Amino acid sequence: LAQAAAMLGVSPRTFIRRIQWCWHVKPEIPRPTSPCRAVEADGTYVPYGWCLLVAIDAVDGTPVAFQWCDTESRAAYTRLFSGLPAPRALVTDGGAGCAAAAADTWKDARIQRCLVHVLRNTRTDLTCRPRTDAGKDLLRLARKLVKVRDADAAAAWLNLLNDWHTRYADIIGQRTTARDDPGNPKARAGHTWWWTHARLRRAYYRFIRLQRDGTLF
Repeated sequence: LAQAAAMLGVSPRTFIRRIQWCWHVKPEIPRPTSPCRAVEADGTYVPYGWCLLVAIDAVDGTPVAFQWCDTESRAAYTRLFSGLPAPRALVTDGGAGCAAAAADTWKDARIQRCLVHVLRNTRTDLTCRPRTDAGKDLLRLARKLVKVRDADAAAAWLNLLNDWHTRYADIIGQRTTARDDPGNPKARAGHTWWWTHARLRRAYYRFIRLQRDGTLF
């Protein structure tokens, strides 16, 4: 504010007074009259407990609706979707509130997981620099996921995922018992066994679950 006021040659208080009217202008986005082929919806959290939900045309990136809320709930997404023509597909980050609202409002819309979010989830599990060959290969495969553009590429990617499982099935099936590692926090918490490579296993089975749900491609 001080810099903007100085550029205009006025005091910060004068500048604030001059722009006060701006805070009373309610932004509006013209709602589309015909359905978008695909809509992408996501939320961004900002200070003071607010979250801004935004729906955009997934083809050209044009914003088509927004909604303020405190959390990405079913009710908040229902308000976001209300009044919008049902698209053929909805791209989401996998949040339960968004999926539930879509099931209520756009029953015939196909749900597609955002592949960028899937890659981020995979990186969270494996880190950006996995130590094992299995982790390195799975992360490399996840990076290829965001480049899939058609059915042939999707089929080729799934074949690569199947090849990965053939190569590393024994590794993701390994278990550690409390007897083998009694000092492990899981053992002290009362667990008798756990998956040795739990994060690697979770990253792989996320792909499997999304494919079975029909939301990966």
